[in-house]
Amino acid sequence: CDGALTAFRRCVRGIAMSAPLQAYNQHEERVKFFDGNYTTRIGYGLHYGWAIEGAVGTNIKIDCSYLSPNVNLAARLESATKMYGVNVLMSESFHSKLSPAIRQGLRRVDVVCLKGSSIPMAIYTCDRSNALYVSVEAVARLGQASAVPEFQRVFAEALDAFVDGDWAAAKVGLVEALSICPRDLPCMRLMKHMNTPANEPDFGLASEPFAAPPGWPGFHALLSK
Repeated sequence: CDGALTAFRRCVRGIAMSAPLQAYNQHEERVKFFDGNYTTRIGYGLHYGWAIEGAVGTNIKIDCSYLSPNVNLAARLESATKMYGVNVLMSESFHSKLSPAIRQGLRRVDVVCLKGSSIPMAIYTCDRSNALYVSVEAVARLGQASAVPEFQRVFAEALDAFVDGDWAAAKVGLVEALSICPRDLPCMRLMKHMNTPANEPDFGLASEPFAAPPGWPGFHALLSK
């Protein structure tokens, strides 16, 4: 698992530093079509579990394929990277097998029940692969070396409050986290989940804004495919 995460961290860096890809991103027609907002990104879903390897195809073309519920969960995580605006998402089972040194820079971003599974799990991202933007004001207030650790600490406390059903405290913590990293999409997503479906269609889980619904189980369904 350490080697897998290290490999994907290198992939993220390689894509960000690729001169041919940067030239592709800055092509005149692409800039015009996307209003200058196009960037090549690849999402990675990491999960730990068994799978069956086998050959699939015909006499003309044969491919290697991997089949199991665990493969499906990894695919769900990969799809969810777009929903959370991150490059890497990891399952709880994968995260639990990482060494302490490799866990540096990882952050739990939600507790969900993935489509195709009935078991809730924590999901994690790698902030070393997400290029966190820290506001100038936060750097001046906290110092360059302390801004990201403080953001991660505040976010972790806010997520604990979200899971425990204390959504008022979670809101306060997420607002503080966003004052440090105002572009963090996991923060924004949790804020939307604590609102109502009327205010945040496809996101809202609350009957009243920032009040956990009765019987809140500490997780929600993530229906990405």
